[in-house]
Amino acid sequence: MTNREKIILKMLAMCPPGQPIWIPDLRQKFKSGKAIFDRAVLDAADSGRIFLQHHAYPAGLLPDDKKQSFIPDAESGGRLFYCAAVVRGRI
Repeated sequence: MTNREKIILKMLAMCPPGQPIWIPDLRQKFKSGKAIFDRAVLDAADSGRIFLQHHAYPAGLLPDDKKQSFIPDAESGGRLFYCAAVVRGRI
């Protein structure tokens, strides 16, 4: 587990179990560049430590400022963005 991933998990652990945290809110607390933050969250999700929730609207319907605050889902070809995260089980 990377240091970035540990920081993300600690922040998420402050939320009640099972409660999603809005990615833009988590991003503000992390105070890092977009690429570093996005990679840390995606690493935590890839390792199964967190679950990521897609935004209900496809990218074409989201304003550009909203797109920047979310994390793009690379597998969707840029059509979907992650907007919330939830810790899975115990940390």
